[in-house]
Amino acid sequence: MCCDDWRPLGKELGRTSSLVSTVFVADPGVDGKLLRTIEFDVFRPLRKNVVVELSTDWWSQVRKKHRRECRRALREVDVSVLRPPFSSAIIATWTKLYSDFVLRKQVVGAAAFSARCLEKQLDVPGSVLFVAQADGRPCGAAHWYDSGQEAFYHLAATSEEGLRRSASYALMSCALEYFSGMVDIAFLGGGLSPSGDLNDGLGRFKRGWSSDSRVSYLCGIIGNRRQYENLSSSEDVASGYFPNYRNPG
Repeated sequence: MCCDDWRPLGKELGRTSSLVSTVFVADPGVDGKLLRTIEFDVFRPLRKNVVVELSTDWWSQVRKKHRRECRRALREVDVSVLRPPFSSAIIATWTKLYSDFVLRKQVVGAAAFSARCLEKQLDVPGSVLFVAQADGRPCGAAHWYDSGQEAFYHLAATSEEGLRRSASYALMSCALEYFSGMVDIAFLGGGLSPSGDLNDGLGRFKRGWSSDSRVSYLCGIIGNRRQYENLSSSEDVASGYFPNYRNPG
């Protein structure tokens, strides 16, 4: 969640009794000290996010292996930068790439987005789509969000051909180059584990672009406490999940 002025947020959402609860992950660029001053009912560290300082010579911080893979990939694929409105053909290309990726990698849970959900995500303001092609065929794509001050890496998917051609390296390097001069910071997110551990495959890929990271925080506010308690069972409360009544377990 991005916000121009965080200080009144807790009181504003807390007064809105029509909302039973509100939960979000705060922009990792926000100082944790500032967030601690807000009247949240739940506030805890969520995960580490790899940060690329685009206002510096970011390329010099990229690991040698990543640079080598980038140079190879950029000989193999062409990357296009697309902003809204997205054509129906581009939407279909992105949703098929990601859906095939989910099946191939056996992705489950929240990250197994449906085609409809992926399409709606493209409608969020600030969407930027990078598409890699090899011999005129789409072989990878990456979806980012541009807040005007920061860039956020959201999702990416490659085909088997894109994997062979290291398209993910071309997509990332082109995205970072594109946002350089436009924003100061790019957030790449964390690894695959719920804790955002940066030691798995995805985490290592992201760490190859920068050694810097920042912690993001989970923030929760109860707007209507009576309704919240009515919806929550004792088992849900014991789980520590927020909001309790949405506990998937």
